Amino acid sequence: MPKFHPHAQLGATGLLPAAVSAVLLAACASATVNAPADTDPAWIPLHCEQRSFSVAYQEEQAWLREGARKSPLAQARAASGARYSGRHGDFAVELWEKGGQVQLNLGGDALACVHPEQLPWRKLVCGEATWQVAFAPQRAWLRSGDTLASLQRVSSEWGTRYAGPWLSDSVDLWHQGRTVSLRLGASEAIHCDDSADYSAQGNEPFWRIEQHGEVFELDQLGAPGLWAGSLIELRSEPGMTRIDAQGTAAGDLLRLVLAPGVCRDSMSGMPFPDSVRVEFQGETLQGCGGLPERLLTTGAWQPESVPALARAQLLRFEEAGQLAFEGRCNLHRGRWQLSGEGLQLSFTSSTLRACDDATEAEDRRRLAALTATVRHGFDTDGALLLYAGDDSVLRLRVAAGD
Repeated sequence: MPKFHPHAQLGATGLLPAAVSAVLLAACASATVNAPADTDPAWIPLHCEQRSFSVAYQEEQAWLREGARKSPLAQARAASGARYSGRHGDFAVELWEKGGQVQLNLGGDALACVHPEQLPWRKLVCGEATWQVAFAPQRAWLRSGDTLASLQRVSSEWGTRYAGPWLSDSVDLWHQGRTVSLRLGASEAIHCDDSADYSAQGNEPFWRIEQHGEVFELDQLGAPGLWAGSLIELRSEPGMTRIDAQGTAAGDLLRLVLAPGVCRDSMSGMPFPDSVRVEFQGETLQGCGGLPERLLTTGAWQPESVPALARAQLLRFEEAGQLAFEGRCNLHRGRWQLSGEGLQLSFTSSTLRACDDATEAEDRRRLAALTATVRHGFDTDGALLLYAGDDSVLRLRVAAGD
């Protein structure tokens, strides 16, 4: 853009002559770089709740595309991350990206956005169809072919449920550990299988590795499909398992080291059964692996206040979210739900055996303590800690004989 002396160009009125203004306007207009062609790989898909965009980044500007409309956005000052602003049709627009999180403010509406290819996708086999799903707090994304849906978390009596539109219909997704059910419209729910035989993940940066038979796949935030290889050696040693896999190129090796023992996710605090280390291309990634549910389903749990040899007040976390509590008087059944937001226990039925008032009152107190659970953990010697909303703790141990 041509430079002008700030005073020499001013007339008697202090305004720029018309000819100079015209030159300035033309120079500024020419500073906007043309939008990339529709087929240019610079366009990155951007999914914002129920709207699909594409964005392309250039020097000091970005382009936002929705359908046939392309809008230039100028880079704006930001305390952190990258921020761009401009207009998209009749609306003011602001695009802000920080640490892989994207927000689009369009006409006063704040939309949470994602770049689909940067999501930690998991494969699901539902009947004869294969889907992909990615989970985040309060939201899930479901993909099949070129169709992508953003699902909002909704209340559910079982597991974690997400719902949203799918093409001209609707979709519901229930998630409890590796048990996933999918329902399209008014059809019956389909049971899905998480195709991974084993998975592990870590943070800063986010990474996830999955095992499918003898094939291992490593993803990182912003780099899905970063690496894939096949098992070449599995060795079990005292206190750990070492797995070596070979990529497609010579010398492209990955080592996965698993150590049994409670591992807490550094972001969510969720306990996992294994500590995991990935050694890859001179880099070491630390994280947790295995199914969190496995730590709960190891046997019957008994409050520490109950004598170890007394087979009473036993809590069992069963498959498919089923829950059982053997009180001193009656057997109570219900469901348990483990998600990124905590652990919830509920009881819906019980036997009707008559007992003395003191025994029944003790069972009621224990049930109240269990249903108050909001999260769980484990101490260093393996005790299960059930935390209530007021941070009171119920300590349980695996019952003798289990």
